[in-house]
Amino acid sequence: NEYRKNLAEIFIKSLEENGLDWKKEWHQTQARPFNAKSNAHYRGINLFRLMMESMNKGYNDPRWATFNQVKDMGCSLKGAKGTGVLIEYWFPYDREEKKAITWKKFKEETGGVPDERYILSVKYSTVFNAKYIEGIKPLPLPEKREIVIDELVETLSKEMDVEILNDGDGRAFYRPKEDKIHLPEKDD
Repeated sequence: NEYRKNLAEIFIKSLEENGLDWKKEWHQTQARPFNAKSNAHYRGINLFRLMMESMNKGYNDPRWATFNQVKDMGCSLKGAKGTGVLIEYWFPYDREEKKAITWKKFKEETGGVPDERYILSVKYSTVFNAKYIEGIKPLPLPEKREIVIDELVETLSKEMDVEILNDGDGRAFYRPKEDKIHLPEKDD
């Protein structure tokens, strides 16, 4: 409960400071957070938490790792004091055997519902953004492609007498009232 309360407070503070002036960029400027060692993407509340942290702190690198993972990768943390972010990992636990079990076994044994023997347990870990991981390989930048309008699209536009506007409003849609197709700017 304390973890969830803390996350709610961070979210509320962000809304108070930044308001609701959010604008979706057409091109993806911030990749989904993932673990720097395993390459697994974070999900659920951890995804939300790390996206909030990245937005609030201006992190451009989507990679995160625990202290031990940083060491295992042969790297070190530099200037990371106070920057760690708490995330949670839920797992099924067998009380009789006193050990964690797989989600598959949990579903087979309980139908996915905790009972007297099988419960859900949580473990918290602190992760650090790659900005503070010294020795980590640079994040490969996505290739910037030259976008060329397909002649077929232009031909269809002319033949169907439907104008295509690259007006850059961040969405791609057809507006029947004006009989026009709106797309983001070509560079986006």
